[in-house]
Amino acid sequence: MNHLGLSLLNEFTSNHKKIAVEKREVDGIMKQLRRYPYVPVIVDKELCIGCEACISVCPVSALMMEDDGKAFCQEDICIDCGACIPVCPTQAISEV
Repeated sequence: MNHLGLSLLNEFTSNHKKIAVEKREVDGIMKQLRRYPYVPVIVDKELCIGCEACISVCPVSALMMEDDGKAFCQEDICIDCGACIPVCPTQAISEV
């Protein structure tokens, strides 16, 4: 490979590393921002009556029904917005 080819390869590699670092930094910031104004929630299985009110208001469809007819929250999807808390008639959903 000639000098120009090596130079371009080094520049590409350097830029790729910078982009990877910037992406990790942005991902970290977004994760912090996603959680900052929100509150994590938990579903109390003893109080849940399976009315699905929480499911109907979840903006990202993170709440689902289990086989036992009780709601559960998929934490990897949940954006912790708390929209489900006030709609639960039995107050089965609360802040952690």
